[in-house]
Amino acid sequence: FPYSWLLSQVKSGAGKNHFPGWFKGKTVVVANLTTGSGDQGATPYERDFPFSEVHLHLLNMLLTRQFLRDAKPAEMALTLVIPTVLLTVAALAGGPGLIVPTFAAVLAAYLITVQQAFNYSGIIFPVVNPVLALTFGLILLLATRFFIVDRERMRFLSALRACLPPQTVREIRQSPGRIPQLLEGHRKELSILFADIRCFSAFCQKADPLDVQRILSEYLTSMTEVIRNHGGTLDKYMGDGIMAFFGDGDHEGDGKEEARIEHQAANSVRAGIAMQKKMTELNTRWEGQGRETHLIRIGINTGIVTVGKMGTEHLWDYTVLGTEVNKAQRLESAAEPGGLLLARRTYALARNQSLLSDDLSAKTITLKGLGEHKDLYSIPPEMIAQISITSPPATGKGRGSKLKEKLTGLVQKSSNS
Repeated sequence: FPYSWLLSQVKSGAGKNHFPGWFKGKTVVVANLTTGSGDQGATPYERDFPFSEVHLHLLNMLLTRQFLRDAKPAEMALTLVIPTVLLTVAALAGGPGLIVPTFAAVLAAYLITVQQAFNYSGIIFPVVNPVLALTFGLILLLATRFFIVDRERMRFLSALRACLPPQTVREIRQSPGRIPQLLEGHRKELSILFADIRCFSAFCQKADPLDVQRILSEYLTSMTEVIRNHGGTLDKYMGDGIMAFFGDGDHEGDGKEEARIEHQAANSVRAGIAMQKKMTELNTRWEGQGRETHLIRIGINTGIVTVGKMGTEHLWDYTVLGTEVNKAQRLESAAEPGGLLLARRTYALARNQSLLSDDLSAKTITLKGLGEHKDLYSIPPEMIAQISITSPPATGKGRGSKLKEKLTGLVQKSSNS
């Protein structure tokens, strides 16, 4: 009650008679709250807070036995362990896009819990130290993830890109738990490409080893880039030989299986043509450096193969197996240097994509170990020079005439030698 009001009540007759009853059985706190008095000061709630109200709160705690207490060790552990576990799980499950929102939610939940525990249970939880610990923990988790987890994951994915289709690598990055499922063996119709440098073993016997190493490095690097640019998967290097397959990263089903097979077969032929054109560029460079030029043979076959992880726990490879793979290798051995040799299905699929002409005649060739085949299609160097990879083949001498002349000269040189 204001002091002036109480004084007026005491002086009046009615108030004087009732005044003692107002305070009977009660504890009275008398305070001077006039401006400039010393019975008020700054608190966390207000700048000028009456200390008498502090006394009232203390009296209320004593009378109601509702005392404030510090949080017990078990309560402290619970409130600190849960946020830490949540942040750790977020750090392992996702990147900053998941960690930062989780941190904000955990911090808000902790502050609300601290406030509610104080208001309803009188439990005092520390605030500053846990908040600082969570903040520094967040920074440490992000730094650890960036410098250790993400960096190691990128190294792992980089290694996988060397032996797995791009689509498979993307699925592994999105769902690492699916690695066994993605690598298990399965049957699928793919296009298999083999490439080999003609008479390279004889060249190695007479050439300087460093020169062999440099030529092989340039050749394999250039051919690998061409294969990957056309959606192929590099299977392996076999000395100067290259094995690749096309179509494993494409999804099956949805009634578009034949379109998928046709698309990847055409891509394999585009890759073969591009490899021969790239080889012409390499030969031009090597000839200008005074080095010996080389020709490559390429064979492509399309058929059902077994694809997946092959080997043991000590050494394994993601590769393709089957008769159709052997046939592709035999096609490469029988191919004309500087040209391509295609199986009938590969040629038909590439022709449907308007990549090859319809008047290409079939050839009968005996493949080692597989007998005579009457339905093979050879693309000679002079025809490769006329084919545009991104459009239907040209007719006559166009912009590829110079390339054709170089290839023809290389073939004649090889025949004369």
